[in-house]
Amino acid sequence: MEWSVGHSTPAGKRGKTEIPQRSEEAQVPPRGKRVAVAQWNERVQTNKKIGTAIVRLLEAIILLCPKLF
Repeated sequence: MEWSVGHSTPAGKRGKTEIPQRSEEAQVPPRGKRVAVAQWNERVQTNKKIGTAIVRLLEAIILLCPKLF
């Protein structure tokens, strides 16, 4: 019999939980919202892309018009 780490009951491999790496973590939707995890992750990725685009746009504006800042 194997004892799984962090659990008080004996279990085989099915009782062990695998800790995902930071890049693989599933984003969890807020409570009360019924959204599929894949759909939620897609929204998170879209928001990251938009955020990156905004940062690049601001950098370009600062480079082209340094007197404004």
